[in-house]
Amino acid sequence: MVDPERQKPAMHAIRLLICAGYCGLLTVLLLAPNPAAVVGLRRVPVFPWGDIGIHFTAFTVLTLLAYCTRWPKGIGWPVLAILLAYGIATESLQCFVPSRAVELLDYTENILGVTAGTGIYWLTHRLIQRRAAFGTRC
Repeated sequence: MVDPERQKPAMHAIRLLICAGYCGLLTVLLLAPNPAAVVGLRRVPVFPWGDIGIHFTAFTVLTLLAYCTRWPKGIGWPVLAILLAYGIATESLQCFVPSRAVELLDYTENILGVTAGTGIYWLTHRLIQRRAAFGTRC
């Protein structure tokens, strides 16, 4: 039987690798002249609602992954600041990428995605901590 205390560093390392990999892929996609080509598509998929929500979803997932690397700790304000700065920086750097443009909507979606991810993590963390305090199981 594997000791649960010995698994914690291994699980932490796995969560860090997943988060770092996602962050790396997201950075490449956000700063590539043709992000569709990076993932092997001929063109960017067209959604009925346009591209609204893509940045929001990407940054919500990034935020959840970043906070999961800290589990079972609560929200770390430095992590929140870094995620917000990352969202602003990657959008700002798009002005230097051919065929990309800086858009106010993308800034907004990046910030709202980080906010939503933080809220989801905070609620989940709070519910799990509360259940643990009362000794109940799901």
